[in-house]
Amino acid sequence: MEKVVAAVDLGGTNLRVALVARDGRLVWRKSTPTLAQEGEKAVFERLVSALRDAVGQAGGRQVVGMGIGIAGPVRQPEGIVASTPNLRGWDNVPLKSLLESRFSFPIRIENDANLAALGEHRYGAGRGTRHMIYITVSTGIGGGVISCNKLLNGADGFAS
Repeated sequence: MEKVVAAVDLGGTNLRVALVARDGRLVWRKSTPTLAQEGEKAVFERLVSALRDAVGQAGGRQVVGMGIGIAGPVRQPEGIVASTPNLRGWDNVPLKSLLESRFSFPIRIENDANLAALGEHRYGAGRGTRHMIYITVSTGIGGGVISCNKLLNGADGFAS
């Protein structure tokens, strides 16, 4: 049975969910408006619904984990969203534990720019390098640093 992970980009405008194979191949994806103005609880329930859709689309594949990217600092390894500029009211949200109470696979919450840096390092322009800096300019400005093939997170995961 092929193993996949659920990948999530939880942004202020769009909520994107995908199933990705180990080799980086996109298996399935869906985008829906985040509707951040509806508040923390509504966005969380929309996230849970999108993730259930993804699990339902796995078919004969096994979902073995989930990674969620979100703007702003995330306390590691607890997966607590310290704050995010794109989702009003999302301060000190224990997103990892809230999702683990609903799903039976490991969950990792990370700063979205850090995840973009990891993606470029493994599958994109940074492939084959030991060190790189990734800068993103979008709704906000962010970045991630890879040193000796590892993402630098800082003492509390706030190196984003």
